Amino acid sequence: MFKKIDSDFPVHSFKNFFSMTDDQRNKAVMTCLRHHYKHIKRLSKLSIGYNYVVPKAGVLEEIPKKVNEALDTVFGGKLTNDSIYAYSSNSKTSFDLWHDHAHVHTTVTTVYYLQLPNHNESGIQFEMNDNILDYKPEQDELVIFPGWLNHRPYKSGVSEEWRVSLNMDRIYDMPDRIFTKMRKEL
Repeated sequence: MFKKIDSDFPVHSFKNFFSMTDDQRNKAVMTCLRHHYKHIKRLSKLSIGYNYVVPKAGVLEEIPKKVNEALDTVFGGKLTNDSIYAYSSNSKTSFDLWHDHAHVHTTVTTVYYLQLPNHNESGIQFEMNDNILDYKPEQDELVIFPGWLNHRPYKSGVSEEWRVSLNMDRIYDMPDRIFTKMRKEL
């Protein structure tokens, strides 16, 4: 199931978390990109990567359900939020907002990698106590970490293919117990 990816960081990974057909993946990616363009059109004339809400339908409904089931198994507790956002970027969105951020009002942040065009260009960086962890996930991998942990997606490289990740923030009623558990192997 979940595996701790570094002994010093409370970051865990679940490889091959969700399987889907190529057709299901293509439909999910296209749905995300349609919402990406709607979001960009509303906010700016620039093509900048942002998180944006996506509708829960098809695999975009099944993935969050499976995330909830997996987190329930590990953490228990009461889930009080289950929003789903997508993040899309490619080399054309070279002005991506590449910045440290944390989800301070979230207990657990999850990132599911729906489409990664080039493993060497796609990654996430974590920072804690002046230490840096660079991690390169695989397609269909779920990464979880505490909401307070500073992180940033890598800037898009030279690929014009889209990197699409689904970000699902979870708020639980007993965050201290969950953070204690995340420091260990799940």
